[in-house]
Amino acid sequence: MKVATVSKYIFKPESQIQHCLHHGKTIPGNQNFLNLIVYHYDKHKKVINQDKFTKCPDFSDGSVQYEVNKIMFAGIYSTTIKDKTTQIELTSDGKVRNFMKFKKYFVVLDFAAGEWYFDHLVFDMHTKNQKSFAYRLIDRKLVLYDIDANKDYSDKPFVFNKPRYEFVKQ
Repeated sequence: MKVATVSKYIFKPESQIQHCLHHGKTIPGNQNFLNLIVYHYDKHKKVINQDKFTKCPDFSDGSVQYEVNKIMFAGIYSTTIKDKTTQIELTSDGKVRNFMKFKKYFVVLDFAAGEWYFDHLVFDMHTKNQKSFAYRLIDRKLVLYDIDANKDYSDKPFVFNKPRYEFVKQ
């Protein structure tokens, strides 16, 4: 298959698909991302769909954590704590607003591999206020379950009992 390159575009006439590469999206710390946008055209060369892909730089600089936070958790949630409805916020850079006295959250990125075979969040990691929760994302809900950080969960599956907190994304 012959592929012609013109400026920023690669055009494959047989499939009627164009690819456009964009550089320059930044996150805190001035990290550059490589974005790939794949445009799908019909036979009349009208855009019918597009897919966006982002390649994060090196894992060690926090960019993967930032992207997971942004895609899966960041937002404003409504919840009821001690019979009081409140709104909390989780940010892309791992900050927490208005949930207990927590200041930060961290998503454990092994996604149910390793010692604990369930996904979990850690609030205020490496502080005396540290608290871990197993979680499930169900539709627009983030559901948190109590876990014992000192318990060995490696030999049996985690049992999701009654949720401790349910956050509904606004």
